[in-house]
Amino acid sequence: MYNPVQNHMRNRNVQIGNICSQFAHLELLLAQAIWSALGLTEEAGLSVTGSLNVEARARLAVELCEKQGKPKQVVDELRRVRKELQASKVIERRNRAIHGHRFPNPDDPASEFVVVHRGKDAGVKLKRTDAELAQIGKDIADLHQPLFAVMADVGMTY
Repeated sequence: MYNPVQNHMRNRNVQIGNICSQFAHLELLLAQAIWSALGLTEEAGLSVTGSLNVEARARLAVELCEKQGKPKQVVDELRRVRKELQASKVIERRNRAIHGHRFPNPDDPASEFVVVHRGKDAGVKLKRTDAELAQIGKDIADLHQPLFAVMADVGMTY
């Protein structure tokens, strides 16, 4: 039997796994947009996109799909994703969730403290609730699900 802190910690681990999975899907879709625009196979495409972070993938996907005349709905969706990546700060939120050092909050089992040791917020201890953690995964899914739909409709997924 788990105590309340252990239950919340286990549920947070599930949410962190969801965030990883959602983000990986977003990265793959952006890579596939690039591969499709360049007419590359998945194997060759990995050589092009393998070392690009998600922001670079989004920028390149928009530019290439626009220049190669990919369907307007795909280009528009790629633009939306690129804009939302910046506006929602989802990359920073994802990085804190995945790479942050986590500590239970003794005053509230439904929250925890998180500290990262890289980047602009290095060393800053922030309180994060279970609901905030779950929202990160939802926000990433909201980015990639419409993109997947339009890319699948026009045959740009592998």
